Amino acid sequence: MKSPEVDMSDPKFRVPLALPAVDEPLVWKDRLQNERHARIPLYWFTLESVEKMRESHRWR
Repeated sequence: MKSPEVDMSDPKFRVPLALPAVDEPLVWKDRLQNERHARIPLYWFTLESVEKMRESHRWR
């Protein structure tokens, strides 16, 4: 979850080296309108890793 005091869209933002395991809550409704819940891991991508993915054509 994005912290209000951190702007991850800022080009100067850098992911801290020691990251805790973080997960986010996810809520949705299935086709029968039952509310479903899950917790999913939060993945961090550095600018360098995004550039490498673009160069390798895995992300367009």
